[in-house]
Amino acid sequence: MTEVAHLNPGERVDWFRMFADLKRNGWSVWNIAEQTGLPRERLRGWQNNGHEPKHTDGEAFIAFYCEAMGRHRADLPVMRLELSAAKAR
Repeated sequence: MTEVAHLNPGERVDWFRMFADLKRNGWSVWNIAEQTGLPRERLRGWQNNGHEPKHTDGEAFIAFYCEAMGRHRADLPVMRLELSAAKAR
């Protein structure tokens, strides 16, 4: 079982960087779709448009990423969100 990643407030998973890491290691969107069962169009939306996956899809992609990259879930790439005072209200 993979350990749970705990994101700090103001952080989110960096889906784009996950795709970039996989691509550098020889994985194409086509290969990822075949391995995960996720539609290529959906994967491309996360990769190119910054869309956030639904929970179950995101979990499937995270599991694949960790296995393919030999990383632990706690080591997922994350990005800091810029919070403004107006958005915090």
